[in-house]
Amino acid sequence: MIFTRYLYNADEVCYTFLECLITNKDLDECYFWIYEYFSSGFKEETWQFLWEVYYDFYALNYPRMKKKIIQLNERFKKDEDFAHIMFVVKNLFRFVNKDDKKIIDYKIFVNRVYYSKKMVYMFKDKNSKEIEKYNCETKYEKLLVKSILANCDKSISYYLYKNIDNHKLILLLEKVCKKKIKLNNHYKNKFHMLLFEILISNNNGGYYYKKEEADKLWEIYESDVSMSPIKKGKYDISQIYKTINFHRKYSISNDIGCFPLERFNYNLKEMFWYHWEYFAYNSPLWKKRFEKFKIKINHEKKCIDFLDDDELDEFYDQYNYEPDEQCLETQQKSTLPIKKKSYKKWIKVHFI
Repeated sequence: MIFTRYLYNADEVCYTFLECLITNKDLDECYFWIYEYFSSGFKEETWQFLWEVYYDFYALNYPRMKKKIIQLNERFKKDEDFAHIMFVVKNLFRFVNKDDKKIIDYKIFVNRVYYSKKMVYMFKDKNSKEIEKYNCETKYEKLLVKSILANCDKSISYYLYKNIDNHKLILLLEKVCKKKIKLNNHYKNKFHMLLFEILISNNNGGYYYKKEEADKLWEIYESDVSMSPIKKGKYDISQIYKTINFHRKYSISNDIGCFPLERFNYNLKEMFWYHWEYFAYNSPLWKKRFEKFKIKINHEKKCIDFLDDDELDEFYDQYNYEPDEQCLETQQKSTLPIKKKSYKKWIKVHFI
């Protein structure tokens, strides 16, 4: 489990951002959550998560969007300006609905998180002559080819996952899909990208995709550069314990229980109250703060031991957020109950 800058659970920050985005809820809140993750030191991880969201929900409908995001990702690598991330978020937010109709798609998402790990369809020995021309060397190669030829998304996901470490996989897919496949070198998830390439190939290049609509919808306004995801305000900075009360503008979503949340492995409230330093240390921002002092990580007691009492006092003079002393409203912005639920129920609420 990892705590962010203001002691939210890092994974819940990401999934709450996703909820805000696909529900078209509030752009400012989307900015808040993605900045909370980014400012906690997860710069590259922020981009990886944005790519994951894009491939899960947007890529099938608007494949041209990928080029725009790549451009912004490349600009970010030069100057690390958060505005580039805001540009991506704003346009993902705008693409969710068009003419009051949800135009994002969950097909890749459900195949990636569910069907890739679960075999739900057994093929009969059909199209054997057609398959022979691909010179498959293993049973999983053969079954993947069968899945693609049968246009069976669920088995494509499963057998693609089984073949993912096959060094000849891309060459095989290029033959079957009859196209050149070039991976996005800004994203690390090879399985995710190849799943997209297969599904879009099997659906004649897209679902609702129209080139002119994609170009028209993607509009970046120069005025956005000066926008800030943080609402500035005044408070007495000498009262450190007020920090998270002041900065916790939003609560995490209680509708993200379908995801593999770290909280399910811990007594969250106890960790938040009495062990926050230990879990905050796992984020780059807090690690950098702690390592200015002589410390030792105590994994058994889940705490940070300071080797010098004066340094301990100096640290808490700056960062004694006292989460156990906050009002209930402030605490529950990260500790409210979340019930486990199935992906099916989550999809039904947001897409069906």
